[in-house]
Amino acid sequence: MLKSICATNSETELLSLRDSNAKLVAALHEANGSIEEWKKQLAGFQEETERLREQVAELEAQSGVSPSCETAHEELTHSEMEALVRAKDEKENQEASQRMKDLEARNAALEERVESAESALASSQDARSRAESAVEKVIQTLDLKINDLSDLRQNIAKLLEK
Repeated sequence: MLKSICATNSETELLSLRDSNAKLVAALHEANGSIEEWKKQLAGFQEETERLREQVAELEAQSGVSPSCETAHEELTHSEMEALVRAKDEKENQEASQRMKDLEARNAALEERVESAESALASSQDARSRAESAVEKVIQTLDLKINDLSDLRQNIAKLLEK
């Protein structure tokens, strides 16, 4: 009976650890998927930025020659536009980079939790194995004692019959 109680508790703990492990692995896969999505979005932002730069270059080429005052104004506008595009790129890159760092940190934390759960599972299995060995030894000892008592009872019964 003690063996079945130990086995039931160990099995329950093992199932609980396996369930936790499965949840952690699923969260880890989700985090990895999010990282990939952010990378795709970053690539999309970079493509959009390049497309806008090309449009600016085309518009500049189409505008033709203008008086020097307008040229200076256009250059300033062009410089301002490039600065704005660079600032937007920088901001988006920083945001995407921060999101990736956050996801990587979350991913690392989840990996640590998975490793911890696996370690706890291994430890639990070792403890269960040791407990089963101890129970087996107790059962063997009890069997010997029962046999000894049975022999003693038979000897006493024989002595009383004489």
